[in-house]
Amino acid sequence: MGISPPFSAVVLVLLALAIGALPRQKPLTLRGVVQLDPQAMPWQQSLLALLRGSLVFAIAAGLDLARSPLYLLALLALSVGGYLSQRQPLLTAIAVAFFWADWPTATIALLLGIVSVIVVQNSRWSWALAIAAFPVVTALMHGQDGVRVALTVLLALWLVMVSTPLSPGLDTAFSRPERGIRDLTSLVGTQAPIGHRAHNLVQLHQQSGATPPAWVLQPGDDPEWLLQVADVTPEEPLAVLSSPVGGSIQAEDCQIVRDLVELRQAIYVVLADYQRQPVGSGVAIILQRSPLARYAGWVMLRSQTVDIWGLPGDRQNLHRSSRPRDHYRWENQTVSLMPNSTGDLPRTVLDRLMARLEPLQRSLSPNEELMLEWADDGEQAWLLQLFVTVCS
Repeated sequence: MGISPPFSAVVLVLLALAIGALPRQKPLTLRGVVQLDPQAMPWQQSLLALLRGSLVFAIAAGLDLARSPLYLLALLALSVGGYLSQRQPLLTAIAVAFFWADWPTATIALLLGIVSVIVVQNSRWSWALAIAAFPVVTALMHGQDGVRVALTVLLALWLVMVSTPLSPGLDTAFSRPERGIRDLTSLVGTQAPIGHRAHNLVQLHQQSGATPPAWVLQPGDDPEWLLQVADVTPEEPLAVLSSPVGGSIQAEDCQIVRDLVELRQAIYVVLADYQRQPVGSGVAIILQRSPLARYAGWVMLRSQTVDIWGLPGDRQNLHRSSRPRDHYRWENQTVSLMPNSTGDLPRTVLDRLMARLEPLQRSLSPNEELMLEWADDGEQAWLLQLFVTVCS
């Protein structure tokens, strides 16, 4: 390519660093019905990884460095670029580039890595064991090339450091590869470890279709990506809720945030609570668009009757106000105002709410009941949660 050999490796490393730093995807917002979940388009992730890894290999081949141990420095630069710009170590792109340059070694290492992930899938160190397969296989197949083995070990150490939490206290500094924020639709029917609270919300979304837009950040994922794309304003606030996975932490929190500063604080408060829990516990973070409601309340839903409590104001007012909640009972298509209630909820609000609740009520058996939180923005009723929380 007309570049003198002493500068070829420098050019390759700089280009790999730039390729790794390229944006992974266009910034998306949490506005309206926009879906942020990159998991909803796995083909896009795979294509980007294939392109990144193949481009680095093509450049290295053009510089006659694809078979050189120095090629591993380019892979390290590729990962560093991704991590510095997006907190992403680009493991798939690294594997693709490694495969093009040395497919026998890569194939054996990938097979061993897959086996290790399957065997220790519940271990905090599953990713570290998978990554460690690459230097081990390299040492076995290229033991005479000490520089190659040393650089492969260096690359593996870097990937382990940025892809696997070293301890619960370092989760926010060195996270596993960010798998993306999941919307409720993408979680339907999955066994993702997101805790009972989030699973209940997914079920509520599936059965009623009446939940506000919401997204779930899975345990161990890097929240910084979420903070970069979240769109939260006083006109479009978010509710931040925890969904514990194991351990003893209780899901009783609900923080309403109206700007990015408040959002960051709320997320890291949840993570700090998680870090104080025993090893083996975790927490998913739910972000739910919080309607600017005119009325809010709770519902006790049974197969034959519905008890509705509510008062004027949004969900924050619902939890903070000391004012008694109006109590209504819906039975046999008629609604009754219970004693000591003032009747502040308009009949149109009750009708909209019952229209949302009917699909859920039909699915209940005689001995089942559900407690839900609801809100009405003056145009439609929303079902917020399957249990009451305290909002702040």
